[in-house]
Amino acid sequence: MTTVCLRFELDLEVLTVAGTGADRPEDTLVGKMPVRMAVVAALLILTEVPWLALGDSDNHLHGIAFISVTTDDIESSLKFYVELLGGMHAQEMSHRFHGDEHYQLFFFKELQEARERGAEPVGVPNIGDDGTLEVGEGFVCVFDNGLVQLMQFTKREGTGQGSAFSVVEPYTSPAYIAAPHLCFWVQDDVDFNHYIAQVEARAVELNLTQVKFNRPVEVHSEAEQRAVPEERLGITFLQGDFSGLSFAYFKGPNGKLYGLFHFGTTTDDLWRSVDFYTTVLGAEELRHPLQGVNIHGDNVEFMLFQKELLDADAWQVAPRELSVANISDSGNMRLDLRFSLFDNYVVETLMYTDGQRLGDPVFSPRHNHSSVAYPS
Repeated sequence: MTTVCLRFELDLEVLTVAGTGADRPEDTLVGKMPVRMAVVAALLILTEVPWLALGDSDNHLHGIAFISVTTDDIESSLKFYVELLGGMHAQEMSHRFHGDEHYQLFFFKELQEARERGAEPVGVPNIGDDGTLEVGEGFVCVFDNGLVQLMQFTKREGTGQGSAFSVVEPYTSPAYIAAPHLCFWVQDDVDFNHYIAQVEARAVELNLTQVKFNRPVEVHSEAEQRAVPEERLGITFLQGDFSGLSFAYFKGPNGKLYGLFHFGTTTDDLWRSVDFYTTVLGAEELRHPLQGVNIHGDNVEFMLFQKELLDADAWQVAPRELSVANISDSGNMRLDLRFSLFDNYVVETLMYTDGQRLGDPVFSPRHNHSSVAYPS
């Protein structure tokens, strides 16, 4: 078999069909998997797969093997996935590597674009034969069906002392095109709001101070955010197609948006993206009512974009300048999403529209980089 890595860009989320119970946060996550701003979804397939539309008899895709997450602090990331969320560190799978083949495999697009511009590549660590950096890996088995690969670009042994290679993207809105997130199921006998409070309290004990859930209410500071009562920490749909479903978004150890079941990515063409996952890769599109149509509301706006709204206040800029999609009750934008089902994962594709009709222009902010070296 061959492992082929498809490159996306990423964020995270928590889901449950709620109840009561559970003693520890890590006891309540079922089939979970997290991610980051530049993410690699590795697909385990048979060799010599042709990259064109495949009929059912020709599609040899076996499933998504793992999600790769870039970090600038692998120890904190391991603490997050293992000690906070309850994953298992698969130490026997971890290793370090470098070389020209890996350099081209990871950064061919960025190196080619730099050559065409006659400039140095942006956000590209030199892990080639003549470089001084290498990739350090750690694998975490995340519950029933997920495997997360943690990657850090660090100094190679024998090349001197130095810190890990790190490039930072200050703009974190989930509305950016290709912005990714991971979603975890929480056991359905859990008091969902209490679970959120438990995770945040445990994160403080572990000194993972950036693990913070957004609140589905308007706040103007982190102090107000902390003061929101426990019974209002998550969102539970009380009617409609998703009645009974609860969800929340939270921050991971590196400060990017994390969430808790599927891998999600934002697109500027919802139908073309779904066609890619279904027609090319062989997933099954989940039909109505398992679709998100015209999702909006104040609680959803605050849950998805609270960090960026607080940043806009602090930086004294309009939220739209930070790529915040106004899907509030008074806003004029909408969010639509579709799910594509593989054997072991669901891929969620999201699209924000700058208007109330699907025919209106797509809201499509973009980062000016694509390097997999950007951490989450």
